Amino acid sequence: MVDHWDIQPSGAVMRISAVIACAALASCAGVPTQAATPSQTPLKSAGATVRSWGATLRDWKIDAAGHIEHRSGERVGGNRTDVVIETRRLTLSAGQMKALSDAVARVEAVLQQPEQCSQFVTDGPYGTFRWDRGDGEQALPFSGNCMEGRDYQLVSAIFAADKLVDDAAKAVEPAERHPLGE
Repeated sequence: MVDHWDIQPSGAVMRISAVIACAALASCAGVPTQAATPSQTPLKSAGATVRSWGATLRDWKIDAAGHIEHRSGERVGGNRTDVVIETRRLTLSAGQMKALSDAVARVEAVLQQPEQCSQFVTDGPYGTFRWDRGDGEQALPFSGNCMEGRDYQLVSAIFAADKLVDDAAKAVEPAERHPLGE
């Protein structure tokens, strides 16, 4: 009876084995496909609702001409009886509309990747991001609870688009102001 095999494969056998192993691993990875290119078709509309702990922090919508209606003012916790909701109306410039369209294209590009989150926290902002390039409105629920991975990239892209509009809106005076609940 042989208790121990002391066989040393030749260099050629090792190289062939390595080639076979690499081929097997490559087949597991799948054939790379060309990712769909996000549309650069102009936006017909876009919008976002951003919430935290039940409070709507901001809600905005924009049409194809760049006209925005932006509501904000609600806050998380504290005395909610003194909250004043502000509505701003403005029009984005052509450059701002291009930047928003590019930001939406980034959202579309990240959506091409499989969902993945490597670091999750609780109590992040959440909401819905919407856009329409003429094929019907896309509504994307989101959660800001991922801190690393594809889902973090997605929420970062959403917040980049949201920031463009929020910054533009906050640069103008409110058209309306009223207490929360009215």
